[in-house]
Amino acid sequence: MNSKDFPTLIESSETGTSKSVMRKDFITPKLVAALDRCQLSLGDIVFVLEATIDALRCNIGEFPISKSSVQRIRTEKRKERMENIKIDFQNEVPDVVTLDWDDKLLPALSARKSK
Repeated sequence: MNSKDFPTLIESSETGTSKSVMRKDFITPKLVAALDRCQLSLGDIVFVLEATIDALRCNIGEFPISKSSVQRIRTEKRKERMENIKIDFQNEVPDVVTLDWDDKLLPALSARKSK
C-alpha cells in the first residue's frame, strides 16, 4: 500500500461564501475503478458512500459527497489514470499490443506485414 491509497485533506471553498472547509479526499483511483466496474448510477454511488461513511462512524460533513462532486472527482481520477497509462506506455513501448474494444477482439495487426 502506498500513500495514494489513504485519504488526504483538501481545502475547498463553498460556493457563495468566503469560508473554506477542510474535507477528506478519500476517492482513490482504485475506488473509482470499483464503482465504474459495478456500473452504479451517481445517485447509487452517493447512497453507498454515505452509508459506508456512516457505518465507519465518521462525520459525513468531512467528505465531499454529492452527485456533482462524485462526478467531478471521477472525471479527475480517470484523467489521472489516462495520463499515467500514457506515460507508462511512452516509457516502455511493448513489442506486441492487444486492444480490446467493446468486448470485440481485433485480429493481430503488424505494421511489417501490411506493407
